Amino acid sequence: MIALAVPALLVGLLVWSQMVKRFVAPKLTVEAALTRASVEFEGQTEAVVTLTNPTSLPCPWVICEMEMPDGLFSTGATDGDASYTLALGPHEVVKLRLPITGVSRGRHHLQSLSVRASDGFTMFRYTVKVSLFLTVTVHPRRTSERTADVRLDRLGTIASTRKLAPTSLDWVDLRPYARGDSIRDVAWMVTARRGELTVLERALSLNHEVVLVASVHVSDVPWEGRVSLADAVYEQTYALMEQLSRRGVQFQLYTDAFWANERRKSSADSVFKAAGVWTPRAQQQMGHVLGSLSSSPAYPLTTVLDRVVRQVASPARVIVVTGYLDAGARSQLQKMRGLGYAVETLWVDPQSTDSVTQEVSPS
Repeated sequence: MIALAVPALLVGLLVWSQMVKRFVAPKLTVEAALTRASVEFEGQTEAVVTLTNPTSLPCPWVICEMEMPDGLFSTGATDGDASYTLALGPHEVVKLRLPITGVSRGRHHLQSLSVRASDGFTMFRYTVKVSLFLTVTVHPRRTSERTADVRLDRLGTIASTRKLAPTSLDWVDLRPYARGDSIRDVAWMVTARRGELTVLERALSLNHEVVLVASVHVSDVPWEGRVSLADAVYEQTYALMEQLSRRGVQFQLYTDAFWANERRKSSADSVFKAAGVWTPRAQQQMGHVLGSLSSSPAYPLTTVLDRVVRQVASPARVIVVTGYLDAGARSQLQKMRGLGYAVETLWVDPQSTDSVTQEVSPS
């Protein structure tokens, strides 16, 4: 009799357990979204977690835990995870707002969310694992405007918006007016004589556009990168972009780093262009692009410089922000100077983001 009772009891317990899990256990549904996917350095966003209890039974004990990557921090985090305890009534919907602060530049992925719940009637604890596909892009740190101005002033006329008055020795050719030409370049005497707008082809000193090249190479080893150097390069580039934009200088950005955006993983082409207008939207775009760049190079710097020569007509002004130049890159920069480009190099010390030196271009 006992031999039959024990298996029957075990079967009964198994059936009871399955019935509880099927009809009594919480059937929570979980959704998560970000209020902002791109934030300033030490800026804040929120992960909005929506918990829904579609059943007629309460969930008096619910713990929601979200794993935080190294570059993000939550005020409610414990041992790296943001943890919150709450209770759900029947057919109740609760939205949790988890504050998240960006403490390190780059793209940081929120990968998983864990929800543990109890039905209040049994000793069972149920865990729901949710895979997240949320990415927070943290911008580089912004330096003070005074410091950025000093660094930009070291470059002299290469970053200046000043235009000289036209003289007989200042132009190299005459051509019809084209869209985008400055009104200051119009040759009024020739225009009056010909009856059509005619402009002067300017020399290098009157060319406005600046090309920024951010290089994250640390050695001649392919794909070798260093986070500290890359962050320092992007911080200096960000400061230059901001001050050039505030001064009304048109510029575009090239880089040898991987660019992990939504469309492509890397590009030796220009990744950002600005018309020289400083607005909050332009600031957001600049920070997002620099935050999306990796710490590892995708191309040799010579490849990027070749692309600059093919895509940006001479004369143009080029500023290279880097902590390392190999012999090939130095030779390429010298060739660019021979082609009429004005090239300056800002050296960045990865140990201190305030340490920047300038390589003076030969005349």
